[in-house]
Amino acid sequence: MQRGILFKSMRVVLVLALALVVAVTLVALRPKAQRQPSPKTGRLVEVISIQPQTVTMPVNVFGTIRPREKLLLVAEVTGEITSMVKSFAEGYCVDRETVLAVIDPVPYSLEMDRTRAQVERVAAQLQKLQQDVKNLNANLAISSEDMQLAEAEFHRLDDLYKNKVTSRTNRDRAEQGYLASRVKRQAIENQLALIGPLQAGLESDRKIALAAQQQAEYNLERTKITAPFGGWVLEKNIETGQHVNTGQYLGSIYKAYALDIEVSVPLQDLKWLRTSDRTLSDFKAEIRLPGSAGGAHWSGQLARVMAGLDEKTRMQRFVIEIDLNGQSVGQCSGPADLDELRPGMFVEVEIQGRRMEKLFKLPRYLVQANDAVFVAAGGELQIKPVRVVRRLGETVFVDQGITADDLIIRTPLAGVAGGEKIRIKK
Repeated sequence: MQRGILFKSMRVVLVLALALVVAVTLVALRPKAQRQPSPKTGRLVEVISIQPQTVTMPVNVFGTIRPREKLLLVAEVTGEITSMVKSFAEGYCVDRETVLAVIDPVPYSLEMDRTRAQVERVAAQLQKLQQDVKNLNANLAISSEDMQLAEAEFHRLDDLYKNKVTSRTNRDRAEQGYLASRVKRQAIENQLALIGPLQAGLESDRKIALAAQQQAEYNLERTKITAPFGGWVLEKNIETGQHVNTGQYLGSIYKAYALDIEVSVPLQDLKWLRTSDRTLSDFKAEIRLPGSAGGAHWSGQLARVMAGLDEKTRMQRFVIEIDLNGQSVGQCSGPADLDELRPGMFVEVEIQGRRMEKLFKLPRYLVQANDAVFVAAGGELQIKPVRVVRRLGETVFVDQGITADDLIIRTPLAGVAGGEKIRIKK
């Protein structure tokens, strides 16, 4: 029993010793690993080349449409509204010289008749005065002849009296006749002398009467509320049968297809709208409704610069005239179209500013925070500083620092330095 246990123990020890010998032999005979340096191939990057181009710098702003010419209709006379044209309603267009409403013309027509009669009465008085002048001049001529005859008779009898051929009574009677004729002629001359002031007074009355007649005609004409141009009705504030007073607001219209937009441009963007060889109208603008990119749009141009800055935003205000696809200003008919621009609309405007030549238009992600770009040259990464002209949205405009032959790295890189090896992805 003990011999069997001993035999088994010896067999285990022998197996373990044999395994140890084999393991030591394998470890001693294994090949030694040789250190192999890894090849420095560099990072794999994608590159692009960008050509310089002529860029028209856009200035993007927002504004509200307003009418270029807006007319507030106000009553110039007092009275009752007796009639109105059907098209005098909000949203309708009225033609030029359309009578929108009529104020009762009867009182003003009667007043005009009265003033006309006054003018005719003064004219008749002037005509009578002219006839009186003719009559007085005729009487003056007769009186002058009568005075000459009386004077001659007086001198004849005076000579006879001195020669004691006639009596003193005859001489005195002749003298009295001569004096009477002189008095009569003087009276006529006095009447003629008063003609001037009388005529001046009548001429003044005539002017007053004519002025009253013109005022009456003016008031009668103002009983018709007329559209001075073709335009859209913004508001109507009266009804037939309503009594209106002088100065009362009746409604408003604005000239058809004559719309402007007032926009405010930040001061830092004004440099794109300054140039010595272009006028304001050369700066074109594209107008569209916000959020409707690719949809309906309209064209326009800068019309004028407002005198002062916007008090709230401290921006420069400009006025843009809208070109409504060749529509004739002041001509329209029917109700307003829903597809048309109307006052009060909020729109987005892109003004085409100055033209800049030889600019590189880069995506914003290619320009690093320190205004530099990564360029691949000779299998190495180079860092080139650039001069940024403008940052606009996701685009950066550069004019110096790179050339058309540069291969700009578009692969995002971090923690790199100039001179590192790179590989260009084919």
